[in-house]
Amino acid sequence: MQKEDKSILVVLVVTLLLGVGPVLAATPISCGMIIHTPGQYHLSSDLVCDSGVKVAANDVYINMNGHTLTGPGTGSGITTSDGHDCVPINGLNITGGTIKGFGSGIVLCESINAHVSAMTLTGNDTGIRLFYSNGNQINGNDISDNGGDGLSGYGVSLTNSHGNGFNSNKVNGNSSTHATCGGFYITGSYNNSITSNDISANGSVHNGFGILLRESSKGNTVRGNTVNGNTSYGIGIHNASNNNIQGNTVQDNDEVGIRISGRSTNNTVQSNTALENGDLDLEDSHPDCANNTWKRNTFGTRNQSCI
Repeated sequence: MQKEDKSILVVLVVTLLLGVGPVLAATPISCGMIIHTPGQYHLSSDLVCDSGVKVAANDVYINMNGHTLTGPGTGSGITTSDGHDCVPINGLNITGGTIKGFGSGIVLCESINAHVSAMTLTGNDTGIRLFYSNGNQINGNDISDNGGDGLSGYGVSLTNSHGNGFNSNKVNGNSSTHATCGGFYITGSYNNSITSNDISANGSVHNGFGILLRESSKGNTVRGNTVNGNTSYGIGIHNASNNNIQGNTVQDNDEVGIRISGRSTNNTVQSNTALENGDLDLEDSHPDCANNTWKRNTFGTRNQSCI
């Protein structure tokens, strides 16, 4: 047998043993598309759409290929939905492009194990929203300059979503002319990790915060972020308990660097640097700090001796 024939035979045997089939081409995405089948999908050009993309299947990989999906100012750019309701899905992956001009750039609703990376989400009312979504990873994205004239102006919004990770994102300049706005808005959500993000210059006409944990959010970790130059406070905890705020740089925010208020107990604020914030660097609305632990922080001003 010739050498080439032997090589071909070896390849065929290995292919059969490994069960490797032919490589399938990715399916092009179109405006208003509803994805019902797992697999590879991609943008082959920039799209301007009246309706975004809906994902209703597990294990969908969307490669934006550096292209832009632009919307009409409402709706969602990419959402986990069958067109009417949220669809519980596992394993969505979105990467490598821009979504702008929608009510929300990306909506994960009842989603688990999604990965969103290398995306630019800009010019939407809100960059990315998570509803009832757990164990997702949102890493290395630019989620900036959302809001404008919309009724909300958040970079990232979490509602009743647990165990999600947000790492190394840029979340800057999110604002609204009609409502309170900010970088991360987190309500009723547990055990999320917000680490090593740049969360700065959020807010314009109305108050703009860097990170707000509120309404029974607990067990969340906020660590190693830069939270500078927001138009109200840098990091706020309101009616939320058992959260860990550690090792953040919180400077030049117009009002307060780190604030705990409302029915918030058993939070730990430690090893942060909070300097040159407008009113106070550190603030706890409770005279006894309500079992909140403040330790080893670097600051210039505070409102309680227990800080």
